[in-house]
Amino acid sequence: MKRVLRFAWLVMVLITGGLAFADDAESAQRAYEAKQWTSAADLYGKLTQAESRNPLYWYRLGNASRHAGDLAKGRGKRRSSRRSNLAFSR
Repeated sequence: MKRVLRFAWLVMVLITGGLAFADDAESAQRAYEAKQWTSAADLYGKLTQAESRNPLYWYRLGNASRHAGDLAKGRGKRRSSRRSNLAFSR
C-alpha cells in the first residue's frame, strides 16, 4: 500500500511540475509576441535553466535581451542557440 501511495505522489508531483513549466513557456511566448522584451528575457532565462538543450529558448532569450538593451547578452545567447541547434542536427 505504501508503494502505491508513493507512486501516486510521484506522479502527481511530476504532472504538476510539467503544468507549471508549460505555463512558463506560454507566458514567455506571449511576452515575446507582445514585444515585452524585458519580461520575455526573464521568462526565457528561466526556461533555458530548466531546459538547456532547447535552441528556441536560447534564441528567444538572446533576441529578447538584445531588444531589451542588453546587446552583449543578446549576442551571446543567440550564438548559444546556434551551437545547440548544430548539436541536434548531428
